Amino acid sequence: MKRNLTLNLFLAILITVLFTVFTPPGYSEEIKAEYDDFDDPFDDEKEVIDNTYVIHTNISDPLEPLNRGIFYFNDKVYLYLLIPVSKGYGAVLPKGLRRSFSNFFSNLSSSVRFASCLLQGKFSEAGIELKRFTINTTIGLLGFFDPATKKYKLSKQDEDMGQTFGHYGIDEGFFLMLPFLGPSSARDSIGLIGNAYLHPITYTHGFEEIVELKVFEVLNETSMDPDGYKNLKKDMFDPYIAFRDGYVQLRRNKVKK
Repeated sequence: MKRNLTLNLFLAILITVLFTVFTPPGYSEEIKAEYDDFDDPFDDEKEVIDNTYVIHTNISDPLEPLNRGIFYFNDKVYLYLLIPVSKGYGAVLPKGLRRSFSNFFSNLSSSVRFASCLLQGKFSEAGIELKRFTINTTIGLLGFFDPATKKYKLSKQDEDMGQTFGHYGIDEGFFLMLPFLGPSSARDSIGLIGNAYLHPITYTHGFEEIVELKVFEVLNETSMDPDGYKNLKKDMFDPYIAFRDGYVQLRRNKVKK
């Protein structure tokens, strides 16, 4: 029997929170012990590390021990599974074909961007997304090509339901590191469920097929720059804090747009 993607996303988020609440104290302390030297009581201030200013975002992170554990898990999956496989995949498929796959997945997500723009009252941007989808689905052969950008100069509108909630003043809440999905927040995690409701494959495919498509999408995207993650991470003093604060700053800037 096919299961609904939105239900599984909700359960994954719920399990993450419940697991944190009922985690034995010793487990949290064991994970956190390795990072005690990195604790900063002034999260909303600047500090200098190796002559570099680090700006903390002051987001609530009550689940930090668990979040660090999930970050560690995601990091190892990325380094020892996703990157090697993506390199092999990239060696077999030419970059032009991989770019077409990326265009296809982006075109499929047009409904999420269109609805998010519409719900925020960004009618001009919603119109652009509708035009992009129409052009790329027809002239662009089901979205495998992107003439909307290259020929008609219609840029993709980077909007989603998490930003829509933020547009209406819903606070980001606490920080969450989701297994496989990476950095998020309470608001953006609920936004993922909203995105799923707006995505067409939720209604055309079963859960297992959706997971397979998502894995393929991530693999294909990673193959475009397989060493990007390692290069970004290598000079970070505390990668968890850097990725957390970078994500939060990025999302706040998008909500302000």
